[in-house]
Amino acid sequence: MPQYQLVYGELGLDALAMILDAVQVQKGDRFLDIGHGDGVLVAAAALLYPDHLEASEGVELVPELHARSLEFQSKWPCDAQAKAELLLGDVYAPDDATRKCLSETTVAVCFATTWSGSAPGKRLPRLSEALGRTLPAGARLVVVDGVLDPAKDGFDFAGELKLFCPDTSPNSTARLYTKL
Repeated sequence: MPQYQLVYGELGLDALAMILDAVQVQKGDRFLDIGHGDGVLVAAAALLYPDHLEASEGVELVPELHARSLEFQSKWPCDAQAKAELLLGDVYAPDDATRKCLSETTVAVCFATTWSGSAPGKRLPRLSEALGRTLPAGARLVVVDGVLDPAKDGFDFAGELKLFCPDTSPNSTARLYTKL
């Protein structure tokens, strides 16, 4: 039996563009999709900000989703493939590659459907603690449909966005944080 309960959702490209505009993507940023699923957001970020993003990466816990994303990646435009890396990994117990990726990330997005569905008040203390240990100071983190414990784990809450998201019908709330 798997260690995870799969609740899959995918943000739309319009929601991703809104999020990336809100965090003000800058030249040299490194994007990370935590729970990359099919890898669509990893490719989209690379294509939306080709002159800004140094890298566009994703980390996925579920082996079947990661394998499927690697199949899809071969069909991406060359510009997206060149900047993209999809990792099979666990942000709670990161291996060396995942730890390195997290430690270099400057902009991260996490659509928290898997983690927040049964969490009281959609609070994500375990995710908050894990990312508080691994993201570098200054990293901008957007958690969609989940709530971190900002003060406890070294984040500054920077505001909220309402996003149209068919998977959560009709709206999701994106919470913006900055790692202190």
